[in-house]
Formats: sequence, C-alpha cells, structure tokens
Amino acid sequence: LTVEFTGAVTQNEVAYAILGDIRLKCEVIRVRGNRADLQAFESTNDIKVGDQVEFDDELLSVELGPGCLHRSLTDCRTRCRILLNAAASFFSAEYILTHWTARKLGSSLLR
Repeated sequence: LTVEFTGAVTQNEVAYAILGDIRLKCEVIRVRGNRADLQAFESTNDIKVGDQVEFDDELLSVELGPGCLHRSLTDCRTRCRILLNAAASFFSAEYILTHWTARKLGSSLLR
C-alpha cells in the first residue's frame, strides 16, 4: 500500500489500515517525502483509495521467548551446512574457500 501522510512517519513503524471496525496491521517499509509504502500482514482486497491509515509511533518488534533465538540460529546453521554440502558436491574445496574469502575480504585476492 502506498499512502500519503502529514507529520512524521518512520521506517519500520507500525501502521493500521482502517476498514470500518477492522484495523489491518502494517509495517512502514519505505518513506519518500510525504508518502509511505506499507506492507500489510493480511489481505488488502477490500482497501480502496480514500481509506484511512493510522500510525502508532511504535516500531514493529517481537518478543522472543527462551530458546526461540537458539532454535533460529540452529536452523540457520543447519541450512548453511546443507548449502555448503551441495556446493561441495559441485565445486572443489579450493574454489569455495578462495571465492568465499575473496567475497569476505575483497575481490583483490583473485587478482
């Protein structure tokens, strides 16, 4: 959704598209002048030009419970291993290490 606003709006701020009694939660993903692009987390089929939007001055956030971050990092590590194993079956170890190092430290290593 792209909306026009007055006042101050911040990227990652929570906004609500108002549809009668329903408030659809959105996040401000880009601010350009007096326009903001919003990402809605629900269907926007019924939204039309002229519908109201409210900004709540709070940044979008989530509270993680114990173990949530650990599980996410473990899952990420597992996915990296799968990708590395797939790459290793196609490329030589020397190629992977050389190009990974070059990307991390700069392309000058390949010259």
